[in-house]
Amino acid sequence: MVNKESTKILNGGVFKSMRPVGLLPPYKEIPAQNINKHLKGYLDNLSELDYFSGAVLVAKGDKILFQKAYGYSNKARHKKNTKNTSFALASTTKTFTAIAIAQLVEQGKLDYTDPLSKFIPEYPKDIADQVTIHHLLTHTSGLEFDDYDPFYYETLKAKNVNELLKIQLKYINHMNDDRRENFKVLKKIDYSNDNYILLGAIIERITGMTYADYIEKNIFKPTGMSHSIVDNNKLAAYKNKATTYSHNNKDMEFQLGNRHEAIGSAVCNIIMPAGGIHSSVNDLYYYFKAINEHQLINAKTKELLFKKHTTRASSESTQNHIYYGYGFMQTQNGKAISIGHGGVDYGVGSRFDYYPAQDIYVIVLSNYGGMASSNVADHIRDIIEPND
Repeated sequence: MVNKESTKILNGGVFKSMRPVGLLPPYKEIPAQNINKHLKGYLDNLSELDYFSGAVLVAKGDKILFQKAYGYSNKARHKKNTKNTSFALASTTKTFTAIAIAQLVEQGKLDYTDPLSKFIPEYPKDIADQVTIHHLLTHTSGLEFDDYDPFYYETLKAKNVNELLKIQLKYINHMNDDRRENFKVLKKIDYSNDNYILLGAIIERITGMTYADYIEKNIFKPTGMSHSIVDNNKLAAYKNKATTYSHNNKDMEFQLGNRHEAIGSAVCNIIMPAGGIHSSVNDLYYYFKAINEHQLINAKTKELLFKKHTTRASSESTQNHIYYGYGFMQTQNGKAISIGHGGVDYGVGSRFDYYPAQDIYVIVLSNYGGMASSNVADHIRDIIEPND
């Protein structure tokens, strides 16, 4: 909003990745058969300008409409990204953790109403008796350590889920900005990786398997995800993975000019239930199709995971609404409705979207960060369902 003379900005705001309503000519919907030609020109241009490095896949049902990789997976070695290059997913990893929990519910090994104390008895009872699986899946528990620096820096040194759990217990009195006293479940969303660390610990306790072994056996293998990594030891030896690049320097300060090889945060420093899985665009397409075709979970469970359990952000003025389910987000941008998740870290950007009305899958992975992946994914959204 500006003053009458249009000389001063008074107030206003937009959602990240939301195209302004009414201020620009509407995009024209591009028919499925023309998407390949359009995206080739669009992405070739972005790549030439060095605005995008990564891989993109767009499919309608069983038919791939567009698939191509851009840029380098390792600039020092002059190695290019390919359709099978594995990229860090950051928080898109949470969908895998949610699917694993849902499988265990279907097997009768736990329930969404079960308290945390049932599986992790060493967690303080005043917290663990209140927090349920539902609260953890929807980020409504109120458990939050991410903003406490000593906790954060210690997680960078962790090597497995059990160590991450122990770090939570060590810093339990510093949760929620030192507001441990008289803990009450929040019941509204406070997005936090700490919820999904606990879900990973529960998976390990119930199954007797490591988180990595469970995901490999029960999701990767039946889905045919041969270019995906969830095991930290295997990641170190994996050849076709993308090095991440960022404008941040080694001290995480933004610098203009060329991108530097990125230093990951706790989300991607190790693979854990909240972030860090690596995957390719092909594998994620197989994975989402397997979910929709009820190969990994049944139809009733899928609807429960996709359901709008809580509101993450909402604005009528920008026609933008984001809801959180069980590990999946439902996003409404104007007329466009998608199910999926996104992930962002230093040099990491992943977008994993399915548009039910159009039966279109959009998967964008980038080793240039979240803005690179979101800009491309949002442009594809606008040509699938123009925001007019």
